[in-house]
Amino acid sequence: MQKTKLWLILGLVVVLVAVFALPGCAPKVVPPEREEWPAGLTIGTSSLGSGYYIMLSGWGETLAKHTGVPTAAESTAGPAANIGLIETGEMELGAATNLVLWQAWNSVEGTWAEGEVFEKVRVILPCYPSVLQGLALKASGMESMYDYEGKRVVVGPAGSTPAILLPIIFDTLGISVTPVNLGWVDAHLAMVDGTVDVVQRSTGYPTASIEETAFSHALNFIGVSPEDVPKIQEVVPFMSPDVLPAGTYTGLDEDIPTLSMWGYLLASRDLPEDLVYEIVKATVDNIDEIIAIYPDAKNIVNLKMITGSTVPIHPGAIRYYKEVGIEIPENLYPPEYK
Repeated sequence: MQKTKLWLILGLVVVLVAVFALPGCAPKVVPPEREEWPAGLTIGTSSLGSGYYIMLSGWGETLAKHTGVPTAAESTAGPAANIGLIETGEMELGAATNLVLWQAWNSVEGTWAEGEVFEKVRVILPCYPSVLQGLALKASGMESMYDYEGKRVVVGPAGSTPAILLPIIFDTLGISVTPVNLGWVDAHLAMVDGTVDVVQRSTGYPTASIEETAFSHALNFIGVSPEDVPKIQEVVPFMSPDVLPAGTYTGLDEDIPTLSMWGYLLASRDLPEDLVYEIVKATVDNIDEIIAIYPDAKNIVNLKMITGSTVPIHPGAIRYYKEVGIEIPENLYPPEYK
Protein backbone atom coordinates (compact mmCIF):
# COMPACT_ATOMS: atom_id res chain seq x y z
CA MET A 1 0.00 0.00 0.00
CA GLN A 2 2.83 2.35 0.94
CA LYS A 3 4.61 1.58 -2.33
CA THR A 4 1.42 2.14 -4.29
CA LYS A 5 1.00 5.63 -2.80
CA LEU A 6 4.65 6.42 -3.54
CA TRP A 7 4.24 5.37 -7.18
CA LEU A 8 1.07 7.45 -7.47
CA ILE A 9 2.89 10.53 -6.14
CA LEU A 10 5.83 9.96 -8.47
CA GLY A 11 3.45 9.51 -11.39
CA LEU A 12 1.68 12.76 -10.57
CA VAL A 13 5.01 14.61 -10.44
CA VAL A 14 5.99 13.23 -13.86
CA VAL A 15 2.64 14.31 -15.34
CA LEU A 16 2.96 17.83 -13.90
CA VAL A 17 6.49 18.20 -15.19
CA ALA A 18 5.39 17.05 -18.63
CA VAL A 19 2.42 19.43 -18.67
CA PHE A 20 4.39 22.49 -17.59
CA ALA A 21 7.05 21.66 -20.17
CA LEU A 22 4.49 22.12 -22.97
CA PRO A 23 4.62 25.50 -24.77
CA GLY A 24 2.31 27.99 -23.12
CA CYS A 25 1.53 25.76 -20.14
CA ALA A 26 4.32 26.76 -17.79
CA PRO A 27 3.39 29.52 -15.32
CA LYS A 28 4.68 32.85 -16.60
CA VAL A 29 7.24 34.51 -14.40
CA VAL A 30 7.00 38.28 -14.77
CA PRO A 31 10.29 40.09 -14.06
CA PRO A 32 9.75 42.57 -11.19
CA GLU A 33 10.49 45.59 -13.38
CA ARG A 34 7.73 44.58 -15.82
CA GLU A 35 5.02 44.52 -13.18
CA GLU A 36 4.59 48.27 -13.70
CA TRP A 37 4.27 47.99 -17.46
CA PRO A 38 0.84 48.78 -18.94
CA ALA A 39 -1.30 45.96 -20.30
CA GLY A 40 -1.24 47.59 -23.73
CA LEU A 41 -0.06 50.64 -25.66
CA THR A 42 -2.07 52.93 -27.95
CA ILE A 43 -0.24 54.80 -30.72
CA GLY A 44 -1.53 58.09 -32.13
CA THR A 45 -0.84 58.33 -35.88
CA SER A 46 -2.62 60.68 -38.32
CA SER A 47 -5.38 60.40 -40.93
CA LEU A 48 -5.77 57.35 -43.18
CA GLY A 49 -3.36 57.53 -46.12
CA SER A 50 -0.77 59.57 -44.22
CA GLY A 51 2.84 58.52 -43.80
CA TYR A 52 2.46 58.52 -40.03
CA TYR A 53 -0.56 56.21 -40.20
CA ILE A 54 1.22 53.68 -42.40
CA MET A 55 4.57 53.73 -40.62
CA LEU A 56 3.28 53.81 -37.05
CA SER A 57 0.93 50.92 -37.72
CA GLY A 58 3.99 48.89 -38.73
CA TRP A 59 5.92 50.22 -35.74
CA GLY A 60 3.18 48.98 -33.43
CA GLU A 61 3.38 45.49 -34.87
CA THR A 62 7.14 45.44 -34.31
CA LEU A 63 6.82 46.66 -30.72
CA ALA A 64 4.17 44.06 -29.86
CA LYS A 65 6.29 41.30 -31.34
CA HIS A 66 9.54 42.22 -29.60
CA THR A 67 8.42 43.73 -26.26
CA GLY A 68 5.46 41.45 -25.62
CA VAL A 69 3.16 44.42 -24.97
CA PRO A 70 0.05 44.52 -27.20
CA THR A 71 -0.25 47.73 -29.25
CA ALA A 72 -3.01 49.43 -31.21
CA ALA A 73 -2.32 52.17 -33.77
CA GLU A 74 -5.25 54.57 -34.12
CA SER A 75 -6.03 57.17 -36.76
CA THR A 76 -6.02 60.72 -35.35
CA ALA A 77 -6.07 64.27 -36.69
CA GLY A 78 -2.26 64.27 -36.52
CA PRO A 79 0.56 65.72 -34.41
CA ALA A 80 -1.43 68.27 -32.38
CA ALA A 81 -4.02 65.62 -31.54
CA ASN A 82 -1.33 63.09 -30.62
CA ILE A 83 0.29 65.50 -28.19
CA GLY A 84 -3.08 66.30 -26.62
CA LEU A 85 -4.04 62.63 -26.30
CA ILE A 86 -0.73 61.83 -24.62
CA GLU A 87 -1.33 64.71 -22.21
CA THR A 88 -4.77 63.36 -21.22
CA GLY A 89 -3.48 59.80 -20.89
CA GLU A 90 -5.66 58.46 -23.73
CA MET A 91 -2.57 57.43 -25.69
CA GLU A 92 0.93 56.41 -24.68
CA LEU A 93 2.85 56.73 -27.96
CA GLY A 94 2.65 58.81 -31.12
CA ALA A 95 4.50 61.09 -33.51
CA ALA A 96 4.72 64.82 -34.20
CA THR A 97 6.84 67.27 -36.15
CA ASN A 98 9.22 69.74 -34.55
CA LEU A 99 7.14 72.87 -35.16
CA VAL A 100 4.08 71.36 -33.50
CA LEU A 101 6.16 70.04 -30.59
CA TRP A 102 7.73 73.46 -30.08
CA GLN A 103 4.34 75.17 -30.09
CA ALA A 104 2.97 72.68 -27.56
CA TRP A 105 5.93 72.74 -25.17
CA ASN A 106 6.01 76.55 -25.14
CA SER A 107 2.22 77.18 -25.39
CA VAL A 108 3.08 79.57 -28.23
CA GLU A 109 0.76 82.55 -28.52
CA GLY A 110 -1.40 82.75 -31.60
CA THR A 111 -1.24 79.00 -32.24
CA TRP A 112 -3.43 75.99 -31.45
CA ALA A 113 -1.39 75.50 -28.26
CA GLU A 114 -1.92 78.97 -26.75
CA GLY A 115 -3.14 78.81 -23.17
CA GLU A 116 -2.73 75.03 -22.92
CA VAL A 117 -0.19 73.15 -20.79
CA PHE A 118 1.51 70.13 -22.33
CA GLU A 119 3.91 68.55 -19.85
CA LYS A 120 3.76 64.81 -20.55
CA VAL A 121 5.10 64.55 -24.09
CA ARG A 122 8.65 63.20 -24.46
CA VAL A 123 10.55 62.32 -27.63
CA ILE A 124 12.18 58.91 -27.89
CA LEU A 125 13.42 58.54 -31.49
CA PRO A 126 13.78 60.50 -34.72
CA CYS A 127 11.03 59.62 -37.18
CA TYR A 128 11.66 61.02 -40.67
CA PRO A 129 11.76 64.40 -42.41
CA SER A 130 8.28 65.55 -43.45
CA VAL A 131 8.86 66.86 -46.97
CA LEU A 132 6.69 69.58 -48.49
CA GLN A 133 5.20 68.16 -51.69
CA GLY A 134 2.30 69.70 -53.56
CA LEU A 135 0.14 67.74 -55.99
CA ALA A 136 -1.98 69.18 -58.78
CA LEU A 137 -3.45 67.67 -61.92
CA LYS A 138 -1.14 68.37 -64.85
CA ALA A 139 -4.08 69.84 -66.77
CA SER A 140 -4.33 72.59 -64.11
CA GLY A 141 -1.06 74.10 -65.28
CA MET A 142 0.02 74.80 -61.69
CA GLU A 143 3.80 74.54 -61.27
CA SER A 144 4.67 76.59 -58.18
CA MET A 145 3.20 77.64 -54.86
CA TYR A 146 2.51 81.06 -56.33
CA ASP A 147 0.04 79.38 -58.68
CA TYR A 148 -2.02 78.54 -55.57
CA GLU A 149 -3.21 82.15 -55.43
CA GLY A 150 -7.00 82.17 -55.12
CA LYS A 151 -7.19 78.37 -55.31
CA ARG A 152 -8.78 75.75 -53.05
CA VAL A 153 -5.86 74.06 -51.34
CA VAL A 154 -6.16 70.96 -49.15
CA VAL A 155 -3.94 71.48 -46.09
CA GLY A 156 -4.93 68.24 -44.33
CA PRO A 157 -7.01 67.63 -41.22
CA ALA A 158 -7.07 70.36 -38.57
CA GLY A 159 -4.18 69.65 -36.22
CA SER A 160 -2.00 68.01 -38.86
CA THR A 161 1.45 69.42 -39.61
CA PRO A 162 0.50 70.99 -42.97
CA ALA A 163 -2.67 72.51 -41.51
CA ILE A 164 -0.49 74.23 -38.89
CA LEU A 165 2.55 74.95 -41.07
CA LEU A 166 1.07 76.02 -44.41
CA PRO A 167 -0.80 79.14 -43.24
CA ILE A 168 2.55 80.40 -41.93
CA ILE A 169 4.25 79.69 -45.27
CA PHE A 170 1.45 81.18 -47.39
CA ASP A 171 1.40 84.31 -45.24
CA THR A 172 5.20 84.61 -45.48
CA LEU A 173 5.12 84.33 -49.28
CA GLY A 174 2.04 86.56 -49.65
CA ILE A 175 -0.10 83.82 -51.19
CA SER A 176 -3.86 83.95 -50.57
CA VAL A 177 -5.68 80.61 -50.74
CA THR A 178 -8.89 78.97 -49.59
CA PRO A 179 -7.65 76.29 -47.15
CA VAL A 180 -9.60 73.04 -47.08
CA ASN A 181 -9.38 70.53 -44.20
CA LEU A 182 -9.69 66.97 -45.46
CA GLY A 183 -8.12 63.62 -44.67
CA TRP A 184 -5.58 62.55 -47.28
CA VAL A 185 -7.60 59.81 -48.95
CA ASP A 186 -10.56 62.18 -49.40
CA ALA A 187 -8.18 64.98 -50.46
CA HIS A 188 -6.86 63.03 -53.43
CA LEU A 189 -10.36 62.06 -54.53
CA ALA A 190 -11.47 65.69 -54.25
CA MET A 191 -8.57 66.86 -56.43
CA VAL A 192 -9.34 64.27 -59.09
CA ASP A 193 -13.03 65.20 -59.25
CA GLY A 194 -12.27 68.94 -59.25
CA THR A 195 -13.75 69.78 -55.85
CA VAL A 196 -10.36 71.22 -54.85
CA ASP A 197 -7.47 72.50 -56.96
CA VAL A 198 -4.36 71.24 -55.20
CA VAL A 199 -3.28 68.97 -52.35
CA GLN A 200 -0.34 70.29 -50.36
CA ARG A 201 1.25 67.59 -48.24
CA SER A 202 4.06 67.39 -45.72
CA THR A 203 5.07 63.76 -45.36
CA GLY A 204 7.77 61.19 -46.01
CA TYR A 205 8.23 59.43 -49.33
CA PRO A 206 7.24 57.31 -51.06
CA THR A 207 3.69 57.40 -49.71
CA ALA A 208 1.22 54.89 -51.13
CA SER A 209 -1.76 57.24 -51.42
CA ILE A 210 0.31 59.69 -53.52
CA GLU A 211 1.60 56.93 -55.80
CA GLU A 212 -1.91 55.56 -56.30
CA THR A 213 -3.05 58.97 -57.54
CA ALA A 214 0.09 59.54 -59.64
CA PHE A 215 -0.26 56.11 -61.26
CA SER A 216 -3.79 56.83 -62.48
CA HIS A 217 -3.60 60.57 -63.17
CA ALA A 218 -0.95 62.86 -64.69
CA LEU A 219 0.27 65.14 -61.90
CA ASN A 220 2.50 68.13 -61.41
CA PHE A 221 4.65 67.88 -58.28
CA ILE A 222 5.24 71.24 -56.62
CA GLY A 223 8.08 72.08 -54.25
CA VAL A 224 9.58 75.26 -52.81
CA SER A 225 11.66 77.67 -54.85
CA PRO A 226 15.26 77.95 -53.54
CA GLU A 227 14.78 81.74 -53.48
CA ASP A 228 11.93 81.32 -50.99
CA VAL A 229 13.81 78.98 -48.63
CA PRO A 230 15.49 81.71 -46.49
CA LYS A 231 12.20 83.62 -46.19
CA ILE A 232 10.45 80.55 -44.79
CA GLN A 233 13.38 79.53 -42.57
CA GLU A 234 13.30 82.97 -40.97
CA VAL A 235 9.85 82.25 -39.52
CA VAL A 236 10.12 78.43 -39.28
CA PRO A 237 13.77 77.74 -38.39
CA PHE A 238 13.08 74.01 -37.97
CA MET A 239 12.92 73.59 -41.76
CA SER A 240 15.83 72.57 -44.00
CA PRO A 241 16.37 72.48 -47.78
CA ASP A 242 15.50 69.08 -49.22
CA VAL A 243 14.68 67.35 -52.50
CA LEU A 244 11.83 65.14 -53.65
CA PRO A 245 13.87 62.81 -55.89
CA ALA A 246 13.04 61.99 -59.48
CA GLY A 247 11.44 58.56 -59.77
CA THR A 248 9.83 58.67 -56.34
CA TYR A 249 6.40 58.63 -58.00
CA THR A 250 5.03 57.80 -61.43
CA GLY A 251 5.46 60.87 -63.61
CA LEU A 252 8.06 62.54 -61.38
CA ASP A 253 10.88 62.84 -63.90
CA GLU A 254 13.16 65.36 -62.20
CA ASP A 255 14.25 66.30 -58.68
CA ILE A 256 11.95 68.83 -57.04
CA PRO A 257 13.65 71.28 -54.63
CA THR A 258 11.64 71.75 -51.46
CA LEU A 259 11.83 71.99 -47.65
CA SER A 260 11.44 69.43 -44.90
CA MET A 261 11.12 69.28 -41.13
CA TRP A 262 11.97 66.39 -38.85
CA GLY A 263 9.33 64.53 -36.93
CA TYR A 264 9.82 62.47 -33.79
CA LEU A 265 8.39 59.37 -32.17
CA LEU A 266 6.83 60.21 -28.82
CA ALA A 267 6.11 58.57 -25.49
CA SER A 268 4.26 59.69 -22.41
CA ARG A 269 6.35 60.84 -19.48
CA ASP A 270 4.32 58.35 -17.40
CA LEU A 271 5.65 55.23 -19.16
CA PRO A 272 8.23 53.30 -17.11
CA GLU A 273 11.85 54.00 -17.98
CA ASP A 274 12.72 50.37 -18.63
CA LEU A 275 9.75 49.93 -20.98
CA VAL A 276 10.73 52.97 -23.06
CA TYR A 277 14.31 51.67 -23.18
CA GLU A 278 13.00 48.36 -24.57
CA ILE A 279 10.77 50.20 -27.06
CA VAL A 280 13.73 52.18 -28.41
CA LYS A 281 15.98 49.13 -28.54
CA ALA A 282 13.32 46.95 -30.21
CA THR A 283 12.74 49.67 -32.82
CA VAL A 284 16.41 50.10 -33.72
CA ASP A 285 17.24 46.38 -33.62
CA ASN A 286 14.32 45.49 -35.88
CA ILE A 287 14.17 48.52 -38.15
CA ASP A 288 14.05 46.34 -41.30
CA GLU A 289 10.57 45.16 -40.29
CA ILE A 290 9.30 48.74 -40.26
CA ILE A 291 11.13 49.74 -43.45
CA ALA A 292 9.38 46.85 -45.22
CA ILE A 293 6.09 48.61 -44.50
CA TYR A 294 7.21 52.22 -44.99
CA PRO A 295 10.62 52.77 -46.66
CA ASP A 296 11.22 56.22 -45.15
CA ALA A 297 11.41 54.54 -41.73
CA LYS A 298 15.09 54.10 -42.57
CA ASN A 299 15.54 57.60 -41.12
CA ILE A 300 14.70 56.38 -37.61
CA VAL A 301 18.23 55.06 -37.19
CA ASN A 302 19.69 58.54 -37.81
CA LEU A 303 19.87 58.57 -34.03
CA LYS A 304 21.92 61.76 -33.75
CA MET A 305 18.91 63.68 -35.09
CA ILE A 306 17.35 63.25 -31.64
CA THR A 307 19.48 66.21 -30.54
CA GLY A 308 17.43 68.50 -32.79
CA SER A 309 14.24 67.95 -30.79
CA THR A 310 12.41 70.95 -29.32
CA VAL A 311 11.08 68.98 -26.31
CA PRO A 312 12.87 66.80 -23.72
CA ILE A 313 13.78 63.16 -24.23
CA HIS A 314 12.31 60.37 -22.12
CA PRO A 315 14.78 59.00 -19.49
CA GLY A 316 14.41 55.48 -20.93
CA ALA A 317 15.50 56.74 -24.33
CA ILE A 318 18.38 58.73 -22.80
CA ARG A 319 19.63 55.48 -21.25
CA TYR A 320 19.74 53.90 -24.72
CA TYR A 321 21.47 56.90 -26.32
CA LYS A 322 24.15 56.90 -23.64
CA GLU A 323 24.78 53.21 -24.31
CA VAL A 324 25.37 53.86 -28.02
CA GLY A 325 27.56 56.91 -27.37
CA ILE A 326 25.25 59.77 -28.33
CA GLU A 327 25.70 62.89 -26.22
CA ILE A 328 22.42 64.53 -25.21
CA PRO A 329 22.34 68.34 -24.80
CA GLU A 330 21.49 69.53 -21.30
CA ASN A 331 18.30 71.26 -22.45
CA LEU A 332 16.85 67.91 -23.59
CA TYR A 333 17.07 66.24 -20.16
CA PRO A 334 13.54 66.19 -18.70
CA PRO A 335 12.72 67.47 -15.20
CA GLU A 336 12.16 63.88 -13.94
CA TYR A 337 15.58 62.64 -15.06
CA LYS A 338 17.63 61.16 -12.19
